[in-house]
Amino acid sequence: MKIAPQFVPGLTVTPMFMYQHANSNGYPLADYTPDNFTQTRPLDVPEAVEDTWSFGSLTVRHESSFGRVILSGTYFYRRAYDLEDTTDSHAIVFWGLPYYVPAPLPNVLNTRTWTGEARFESTFSGPLNFVVGFFDSLSERHFRENYFAPGLNVASGGTIGTDLEFTQNTPNADRERAEFIDLTYKPIEQLQFSAGVRRAYLAHEAAYTADGPLNGGTSGPPDTYTNASEHDTAPRYTAKYQYAPNQMVYASAAKGFRIGGTNSVLPPICAADLAALGIKNGGSFNSDSLWSYEIGSKNSFADDRIRTRVAAYRINWKGIQQSVYLPCTFNVVANSGAAQSKGAELEMDLAPMEHLTLNLSLGYEDAKITEATAQSRTVVGQQLTGVPKWSGSATAQYVIPMGIRTAFLRAQYEYTGARKSFNNIAPPDGRPLGSYGLLNLRTGFNQGPWELTLSARNVFNKPGVIGDLIPEGAELAGRPKLFVTRPRTVGLELKREF
Repeated sequence: MKIAPQFVPGLTVTPMFMYQHANSNGYPLADYTPDNFTQTRPLDVPEAVEDTWSFGSLTVRHESSFGRVILSGTYFYRRAYDLEDTTDSHAIVFWGLPYYVPAPLPNVLNTRTWTGEARFESTFSGPLNFVVGFFDSLSERHFRENYFAPGLNVASGGTIGTDLEFTQNTPNADRERAEFIDLTYKPIEQLQFSAGVRRAYLAHEAAYTADGPLNGGTSGPPDTYTNASEHDTAPRYTAKYQYAPNQMVYASAAKGFRIGGTNSVLPPICAADLAALGIKNGGSFNSDSLWSYEIGSKNSFADDRIRTRVAAYRINWKGIQQSVYLPCTFNVVANSGAAQSKGAELEMDLAPMEHLTLNLSLGYEDAKITEATAQSRTVVGQQLTGVPKWSGSATAQYVIPMGIRTAFLRAQYEYTGARKSFNNIAPPDGRPLGSYGLLNLRTGFNQGPWELTLSARNVFNKPGVIGDLIPEGAELAGRPKLFVTRPRTVGLELKREF
């Protein structure tokens, strides 16, 4: 829902609210190989995902002859429930049991995020204008997990003493406060320079409480309480030159950062692996930062029937937050030394004839670790997880006028190149993720606010691998759990705009 009533001249108030609830009685995962969704498991233990979220915002905007004041606030709530079958990996931990014991592992993550921003955007008639403002955000997350294996104590002959193997309760919060200012200078109409800076205060705190045989007993605050804070400054510079009515070149340089966090406390079986890497159990990881440099152009030719956008970029990333796979089969996050990404993008819109439009896009990215640390288990020259060197798409759409109606035919081909994942296999090997291409078709017609469409996604039913799962339990050797592309899906949709 979104409305924008205007109570007084120049004043606009816009509320918005969104809600979504989704659930599934299984994971969209391929087992062993990406060509099917058959889950090969020792027991029929149900798996499920349930995701509920709501988002609300309120924006107040006032226009004047010299600028506009914008006040905005948002609230986001999400409850994510996940139930995973860990019976097979559980049998390895308790290898002495005479038979398999069902081991469902449920967890719930609740997230609440509040944001607020106040800004002033000037609209002076002269060559200089500016934006100044303040931003505040608080994100609270609460993770709970109870690992209960019914029948475990009986199977052990009563030696364990309980069926509750592990319980975890982890609240944590991130706070960000920032002030920002951006100046824009246009010495002539065709030339524009911009420079801005954002000064932010970041704070993180977390507590961890756990119990059970897998945890080696009870652990909790104050020993497992952590907090950290820092200040970060992020400048940005841009220049644009429009040397002809439909021809423009630009250059930009900007710094960005991402707040650090805290790892969960791992069970005693990981103590030796953590010690070997010099990682404190339950310790924190730092913020990472990057500088991004980009040059490009946006052009139009042949009476606007050809539009092109081309860009080349380089990203220098320091202290990169990297998921680290430990031999004990658990994962933590650690900071690697540095990484660099170099790439280019090309996009074209073409109208070769009336009613026919084409879109072509091509991207190249070479993203590698340039400095390694022992804690992150990275190696120099290693690819960044999940980043393909080549990607692209081609789309063609033909519109057929039919009096008061309009029919259309659309075809799209999407390509994702080969990548590597280091989620469950440590560097330098990693898990190869092959390239794949998908063909999507869509046809239909519209009349006024009504639209009827027939679509077919992944027409040739290609089982492309998107990535691999970091399981709550552990990945067994030789048995990856893979996120794959949606199988061939045919749909009929009737839509009306209000």
